[in-house]
Amino acid sequence: MCCGVPSDEPVIKLIKSFKKQYKIKQIAVDNIGPMGREGEYYLAFRLKEFSKAQKIKFIQQLKKTAATMKEQGYAEIKENETVSKADLSSKTISVLKF
Repeated sequence: MCCGVPSDEPVIKLIKSFKKQYKIKQIAVDNIGPMGREGEYYLAFRLKEFSKAQKIKFIQQLKKTAATMKEQGYAEIKENETVSKADLSSKTISVLKF
């Protein structure tokens, strides 16, 4: 038994705040997992709903938020990550809509 995963509450708060601030109708996020033995998962943001400037701002804010998530494990941000179908063969993918 080790670290686990941090609460996703700071990320959810960021998403809702960003959505309200920029009047975005809906933000869709793919929740992919399990990715490890301790409950790790990926949150894949498509960012299709965002303008180019909004994408940059959102990623900046997401990085700041992730840096604070250290109470149990940590959060890591990867940009322009491609995941193959083979990597996802035994994973569950659910779409979260905010």
